[in-house]
Amino acid sequence: MQLQPWAPNGNAVSSNPATNSSVPSTLAQQDPLAQLRDIHVPSDVNVWPLDWGWWCLIVVVITTTFFTVRAIYRHIRHTKAKKHALQVLKTISIEDKDWPQSLNTLLKRVALSYYPQSDVASLHGNAWFTFLTNQCIANERVDKGFNALQLNLYKRHVNNDAFADCFYATEYWINNTSFPKDNIQNSEQGHGLSAHKKSNSSKTSEANKDVSSEVHSA
Repeated sequence: MQLQPWAPNGNAVSSNPATNSSVPSTLAQQDPLAQLRDIHVPSDVNVWPLDWGWWCLIVVVITTTFFTVRAIYRHIRHTKAKKHALQVLKTISIEDKDWPQSLNTLLKRVALSYYPQSDVASLHGNAWFTFLTNQCIANERVDKGFNALQLNLYKRHVNNDAFADCFYATEYWINNTSFPKDNIQNSEQGHGLSAHKKSNSSKTSEANKDVSSEVHSA
């Protein structure tokens, strides 16, 4: 007796190839995995072109950074002469015989760094110290210091008792004056000009010495 193969559904499979031709299609229809599709992999995310919102954010960041850097640069440039003056002020002491002239010269240099030269260079005496007191909210000690400084500028023997008030008035004026930003001058050019004048004067004095020596030798 010849045994017949069994199909997965329990039915016997005929040995006739023509009869069994429908068996694979029947199995494919009954297999649940055969109806599943391949996994769909999403495409890579592309950052370009950006959405309009990102472009607006980039423009805002760049604009903010530009104005911030420019404001910091202007602030550093504006306070450069002021910081330099405060450093020079620390080198002036009561032991200096000409400390009134040193304090007054320092005030003049700071004023020329921030105000137009035509408004400051010609000021002297009462007009000069009136200009200083008008540029800041001065207190009683500042007025006292500037009055003492003005008196000691023209004295042969300096009153050292007034040094503290004069020093305070000078430091207060440099720290508390609201200097204009539009008329600020380049302090580096001013220092270079003064150095240039010193070099020229030294060269002129040396030339005069050479001429005088030649005259004496002749």
